[in-house]
Amino acid sequence: SDRRLRRIETLLRERQTPWTLEDFVALSDDRQGGPDLALWRTGATPAGKRTLAAWIVHVPPGGPARLYLRIANPNEPEAIHRLEKADLF
Repeated sequence: SDRRLRRIETLLRERQTPWTLEDFVALSDDRQGGPDLALWRTGATPAGKRTLAAWIVHVPPGGPARLYLRIANPNEPEAIHRLEKADLF
């Protein structure tokens, strides 16, 4: 939605230093806007729209690539996976 895009643009403008993986993880978990309009949507009702996954790849200068994967399938426990380059290839 436009509202969610504006929130992302605001969060990106607020931070001037290089972003870390944890910065992007926090951005993806932003709850401002409530259950239906936040970046990480949980849905106001069981049939409401929800965010099902976050997939963040971080490639820092001079460091190994890392992957953060958060999966929130309905009726299943939420799963978070953090993988380093050596685990990916």
